[in-house]
Amino acid sequence: MPVIPKQKAIHVVVDSTGVKVYGEGEWKVRTHGAGKRRTWRKLHLGVDEGTLEIVAAVVTTNNIADCEVLPNLLELVEQEIEQVSGDGAYDTFDCYDTIAD
Repeated sequence: MPVIPKQKAIHVVVDSTGVKVYGEGEWKVRTHGAGKRRTWRKLHLGVDEGTLEIVAAVVTTNNIADCEVLPNLLELVEQEIEQVSGDGAYDTFDCYDTIAD
């Protein structure tokens, strides 16, 4: 693979997704009903918009809001950040303050 030179400042796109940690198969649930409580984790990612490289990743429990993780996620980015984009989960005053810093 070719080496992609690092830009001076990057545009970071942030989002999260749920990951099922433990659970029964769908057939078992339909046939016998749900067993133990299903557990989820959230994978929060920061991606360089230009290269599509993952520049930061944090795993949390499912009860942690996306906006709470943003400061930690941005601290993990080694390059200078020019712009940050995210969905409505990051549309809070705290996130705006974090990005401005």
